[in-house]
Amino acid sequence: MEAQPHPESTPVQREPLAAPAGDRLRVAVIGAIGPHKGFEILVSCARYAWERRIPIDFVVIGHVCRPQEVRGLPNVSVTGPYRESEVFDRIREQGVSIAFFPAVWPETYSFTLSVALAAGLFPVAFDIGAIAERIRETGYGHLLKFTRDPAECVAALLEAAPHAGQPPPAAAGAAYASILRDYYGSPAVSPSCGSQGTPAGGVNANRAAAANPENPAS
Repeated sequence: MEAQPHPESTPVQREPLAAPAGDRLRVAVIGAIGPHKGFEILVSCARYAWERRIPIDFVVIGHVCRPQEVRGLPNVSVTGPYRESEVFDRIREQGVSIAFFPAVWPETYSFTLSVALAAGLFPVAFDIGAIAERIRETGYGHLLKFTRDPAECVAALLEAAPHAGQPPPAAAGAAYASILRDYYGSPAVSPSCGSQGTPAGGVNANRAAAANPENPAS
């Protein structure tokens, strides 16, 4: 059995986002943030920082599972759902400089990490799953051992803040010249069609070709 990196290539076309002028650190949390994506950790970190007057604002670029729980937290804002084509503008508008990935479940890839890297955000995540593997491979980002302690999470965010503005890696994912040959290890499919209009290789070849996530939704 051979493991292949996920076929996704998001070129970095933007300058790294340095911390904006001011004394507050603005942290992006990208995507649909439910329990498995670390919603409870987000809330506890925001509450911990607010009660101790630590100058951190959390900006959810997306939405949360229980919005009523963050409405009373002045240092949390939620932009709402976005179209894929809008995400970089949303990030720019919010003045964020680092991205926090508080997922409590090991990810198998994470397209939102690709978005953060492409946007020039310095990522901070737990040392679990594919997010940690990708950060370690690129050498860009800060990893901390998994914890539910908000003090440790907030400390890690503050520690990462000076690194905002460092150049991100040249690409956010792996690219394959041929998705069938190089990723699936299948022979190339002939473009010729049979009598029923099905490309040589049959329905399974169609499905394999369609699996190339050129425009991932999340």
